[in-house]
Amino acid sequence: MHSPDDRTKSADDPGTGYAWIDATRSAAGRWLWGMTPVERQIRELARLGLSRVVIWVSEESADSAQRLREDLRRLYQVDLDFRIATGTEQLFSALAEVEEDLLLLEGEGVYDERILFHLLRQGSGVGVMDREGVSAFHLRADQARGLGRVLEREELPERTASLWADLGMEIRTPDELEHYVPSLRLPMSPFAIRVPAEGDLRSIDYLMYRRTFKGVIDAV
Repeated sequence: MHSPDDRTKSADDPGTGYAWIDATRSAAGRWLWGMTPVERQIRELARLGLSRVVIWVSEESADSAQRLREDLRRLYQVDLDFRIATGTEQLFSALAEVEEDLLLLEGEGVYDERILFHLLRQGSGVGVMDREGVSAFHLRADQARGLGRVLEREELPERTASLWADLGMEIRTPDELEHYVPSLRLPMSPFAIRVPAEGDLRSIDYLMYRRTFKGVIDAV
């Protein structure tokens, strides 16, 4: 179990690195609970101690994914670097040339904070992927380059287990992580969900509502 203070990790700690967010798809800019999934990730990463975040956007997603609430920079000291990719190939080529460890997140993903905390606590060489393929990775620089080279050639292979083995990655599912939520004082499975490009968001709203408020309501 971890208190909120235990979850704060300095960006200067060995292996923490920085983060890349792939926000090239339009769903990364959808409005959910007062902000985009991208901004939610930025805030969670900053709260966990990261001070640098690179956000890759496309022409399609640039306007919406770069919408940030005015209080973001006042509340968090984080260096944001928005980069426009003309296609995912450009992002993969850049990944194939990185020289630092990094977290790699899906811009349209909504991640339980325990997933991000797990990646930082375990250090580079780990990832979390749910049954729907929503993923988050903490990559060593050599692993990032290797993954980038694979993705330059093809989409993520069906036999991903062999790819992770080749890269030396340890991949877990959300169900394998800590279930206890200290702030809510109850167990709840960590989640990683992908915001759809269009359509109803009520199921995601409900999950986030339950994650945020259920423990408080139960306590009352």
